[in-house]
Amino acid sequence: MMRAWLLVLLLANGLLWAWGAGWLGPRSQGEQREPERLAAQFHPERLKLLDAAQAEALRRAPPLCRMLGPFADEAAWQAAEAALRSELNLPVGQWRHETRPQAAQWGVLSRMAADTADLERKRGVLERAQLKPRGVNVPGESSPSLLVARFDSEEAAKAEAERLRETKNLRALRVAELRPSQTQHWLRVSAWPAEKLMAKHPSWGPGPMACPGAGVAPAAPPASEAAPAAAAPASAT
Repeated sequence: MMRAWLLVLLLANGLLWAWGAGWLGPRSQGEQREPERLAAQFHPERLKLLDAAQAEALRRAPPLCRMLGPFADEAAWQAAEAALRSELNLPVGQWRHETRPQAAQWGVLSRMAADTADLERKRGVLERAQLKPRGVNVPGESSPSLLVARFDSEEAAKAEAERLRETKNLRALRVAELRPSQTQHWLRVSAWPAEKLMAKHPSWGPGPMACPGAGVAPAAPPASEAAPAAAAPASAT
């Protein structure tokens, strides 16, 4: 009886070893193995500690002009203003609200085929005409369409549709408005602290971004590559 249990145990260990070695098929993508762990670990040798003079120079660097936005409505940019006060301790007057008109967008479209085979045939025709169609939902329409070109004016879209009809024999093209003209809201921060260029907040969107026409600002050292000299070096995980 003990001999049988020993054989079962040896067989189970052999199967486990074969599975771990990958002999019984590929392992799942989400499973960690040693090479991936080594590649994903933090590299302390890449840290560059700033000495006291460098850290002080960064702290005393002149403030920079930065833009936040675009925001869809008043509530969104007011939330961004609140974050400026809480995250950067900026007093009111260090930023201003700006609006920018955004032109409408017009598309040259082909109707989406309901049948899969017909859709593939239509895509093939458009691609042979050196177009790259992609599915879009046009406002006010219940079914999607294939977008082949996008323009900032109705006239340009109509001219392109006519050109494609004449030169590529694409007779079923039409023109429709993809987005009406609208006003974008931005916040221009005139004195963003240089030492907080890496600061982020969900209400700021992709910002902060350099102000248009403000020139190229000196970049702050990445958080993963620089730290004040007084901080203790991080250890590898």
